[in-house]
Amino acid sequence: MVGGIFTEWTKVKEAKTYFEFQVQPKIPLNSNYYDITNGNVIKWQIDLAKQHNVFGFCLYHYWSNGKRILSDGVDSFLRNNDNFPFSFCWANHNWTRQWQGKGNEILFHQEYSKLDIQAQVNWLVTHVFCKTNYIRINGKLLFTIFSIYNLPDAKEYIAQLREEAKKYYEELFIISMLKTNKHSQFSKVLVLIVL
Repeated sequence: MVGGIFTEWTKVKEAKTYFEFQVQPKIPLNSNYYDITNGNVIKWQIDLAKQHNVFGFCLYHYWSNGKRILSDGVDSFLRNNDNFPFSFCWANHNWTRQWQGKGNEILFHQEYSKLDIQAQVNWLVTHVFCKTNYIRINGKLLFTIFSIYNLPDAKEYIAQLREEAKKYYEELFIISMLKTNKHSQFSKVLVLIVL
């Protein structure tokens, strides 16, 4: 669930047909408008992933100024997953009403500070990185940052993240997603870069 009564399926259910060849709204298999806060749904998603040889999940993690939002689904996953591999992607961007065409209306402002690095890494180590099924690459914890361009000083910020993790005897394998220019012919391409 994205928040309150709004879920991923809200907009899908509202979809309309604009062209003759369109079939809208799209209805999921068996009308399964799933709720990721439901433990049975998490188990169903994991079973489905295993059946189709998906190695693991990467979950969005919203954190800013010591606060987590949109965490119900992540918390449900952590409670209901014993052995399926997973990692976190820190969604370090402002959360807006983009889905309603109001991208300038900020619901949750992303902020950055040294104290916040310490608090976030502490929370991650004690609640997430400690899981035996958290994905590691060459012994390092895989951690994705949604956009390095949003960091105030990316090189320094990433160095501080790594330094903080070392206090817990952990090393981070950090990658970031880059979206190409929206006006480019490759506007849908996501590139992962190792930092």
